[in-house]
Amino acid sequence: MVGYKNSCFAVSPEISSADVLSIYRGRDAIEKAFDQFKNGLDFRRLRTHTGKTMDGKVFVGFLALVMRSYMLKKAKESQATKHLTLEKILLELRKIKAVTYNGDTAGTIMPLTTMQRGILETIGSSAHELITSLLP
Repeated sequence: MVGYKNSCFAVSPEISSADVLSIYRGRDAIEKAFDQFKNGLDFRRLRTHTGKTMDGKVFVGFLALVMRSYMLKKAKESQATKHLTLEKILLELRKIKAVTYNGDTAGTIMPLTTMQRGILETIGSSAHELITSLLP
């Protein structure tokens, strides 16, 4: 294949080459998001018996995909979390522990690391919001 080059042809003369490229890149982003939905969030098989259950599961998966995309976008924008992958971010956030005493409403959260605080600030949350959401 000597001299092989990638080409893109537009059928409509009203569409410029820049528009065609923009549409193609948008399609690529959608395909990557769908791949994350299927593989990253483990939605390859829905395993449901009713349409309502399937709709609910797809809706929850869509919300998870939106949250995942938001967290990844915010992480890439911040200098503190720019080098982290989403998996490393989630692993770091899983380490946060809350402790309640005798099922009472009083409790505490284990001290947050510098990285955990940076991640929470990056996604627009704070340690105080985390504490109030984790404790009863």
